[in-house]
Amino acid sequence: MASEGLWRPSQGAKSIIVKDLSGKATKLEEVDLSETIASVKAMVYEKEGCPPDAQRLVFNGVEARKDYCTLDEYGFQYGTDIYLILRLAGIPVWNRYLSNTSIDEVRYIIRKQEGIRQMQQHLVFCGLSLDNDRTLADYNIQENSTLHLAPGPLGGSSGLHEVA
Repeated sequence: MASEGLWRPSQGAKSIIVKDLSGKATKLEEVDLSETIASVKAMVYEKEGCPPDAQRLVFNGVEARKDYCTLDEYGFQYGTDIYLILRLAGIPVWNRYLSNTSIDEVRYIIRKQEGIRQMQQHLVFCGLSLDNDRTLADYNIQENSTLHLAPGPLGGSSGLHEVA
């Protein structure tokens, strides 16, 4: 056969949807159930710029922690949404920065340390989307506070916004 040896997606390869915590959906094309979690994370990285080691993928109520396992091994079925959660492991920001540090500066620090572009960071604290022109003190963010990061557009630039 002339086509022997050429890789092609299996007949069952389909698109899947990856959603972030802000609700933004990213469509990944030609994904086979034999794809590894690492491969899916690489696809997300190519489309969204989120480093694979900062990604947590969750579907069917289970976090896919083993990058070498396949979608099929995790019981993934087409039509099921995959949720993307970004983690910021080991960033000692709050004990080194002053309360007058701007949210824009925090985004810059995250970009430098984690490689996530500032325009793709959606920062949330106590249910509020954080605006660039405000400071840590404006949100009463103190040492050892936890910020939540989801890929997606910035939270805005005027006032506080409730996050559903």
